[in-house]
Amino acid sequence: MRMIHVIPGLEVRGGGGNRACAELCESLALLGHQVSLYHVGAGDEPCFAPKGVEVRRFPSVLLHRYAYSPALNACLASEVAKADLVHIHALWQYPGLAASRAARAHRVPYVVQPHGSLHPWKLRHKAWRKWLYGRLIERRVLQGAAFVHVESEADACDVLAYLPTARVVTSPCGTFPEVFDDPGPQDYLAKRWPALAGKICILYLARIDVNKGLDLLLYAFAKLAPGRPDLALLIVGPDYSKTTRRMQRLSDALGVSDRVVWGGMVSEQERIWVLRQSDGYVLPSLSENFGISVLEAMFCEKPVITTTATPWAELATAGAGYVVAPEADAIFDALERLVSQPLSSRAEMGRRARRLALAKYDWRAIARKLSRHYEEAVAATGRQGVKP
Repeated sequence: MRMIHVIPGLEVRGGGGNRACAELCESLALLGHQVSLYHVGAGDEPCFAPKGVEVRRFPSVLLHRYAYSPALNACLASEVAKADLVHIHALWQYPGLAASRAARAHRVPYVVQPHGSLHPWKLRHKAWRKWLYGRLIERRVLQGAAFVHVESEADACDVLAYLPTARVVTSPCGTFPEVFDDPGPQDYLAKRWPALAGKICILYLARIDVNKGLDLLLYAFAKLAPGRPDLALLIVGPDYSKTTRRMQRLSDALGVSDRVVWGGMVSEQERIWVLRQSDGYVLPSLSENFGISVLEAMFCEKPVITTTATPWAELATAGAGYVVAPEADAIFDALERLVSQPLSSRAEMGRRARRLALAKYDWRAIARKLSRHYEEAVAATGRQGVKP
């Protein structure tokens, strides 16, 4: 099957959504599909580069945040006619509109994957713009989709609340387990950040953004830190919402600036080493349709603390972590319980996390199941899509 995936941007700093798109495309190519991935961007910023996939980057013009690109539009007008299916990633930007128009014009079925864009928390951000854009454009895009691809049941509920008539297919994100086998150089964390030497390292690895709940984690850590001089908090991730400085001022005000290490952005390989050598992972999000970083921590055998605003309730059921309310006191309680356990108990929680991840979140199995939904969408149009 020839398919075209379209996403506003593929920059590494874009985090889990961009990574998931790239890795899904690579997984589909491994199955024998002919996959093209189109995205919009400017400059030479590092982007994900999935293997076996034709990746094309188109320049944006004027409305850069909207990812407006006449060059992308022109390409879609000719290339979509040769495709069996189009998969649109993310909402509220021009590439989705252009791809859906081209697909309808050529009677090619298309799929829309919101990547959490319809969560109530996100709909409240720039609410009037999204209300207007939804009325004029986005609802029609969603209505015309062969199906809406969501990554969790919570994500499905958000889509159906926004458009009750949507046909929803739930298929999670995944990863490639073998990527996480490299433990990295011995004592990498302490050598890279000497303040971590001899400490139990609690890790936050995600975008530094307002919806990630980093302030809640800082409040919780500040409550725990006085009685636990053996603890340190490592915060790693890109910041393109200019949130870091505000969070640093908060850690200063809370009196824990000497116990919080701001690691900035690390390379793809270093990201794995950081996960492998930390002692526990925390994602205190206020809004999360999936949470790729949680899955990566699981593959690295780390116990996880996250919130009920993420779709990871199964962590608690499996005894692989704690899932608590997105509140500072609840996160404090979970942190205290985690670090009070002996090392052997934390290690066992991490092993349970990896077993759960291996059972459900390998990209190759996920891509096979999603391919069947693609084939059904193509068959429903009467087109003769070629199976790999």
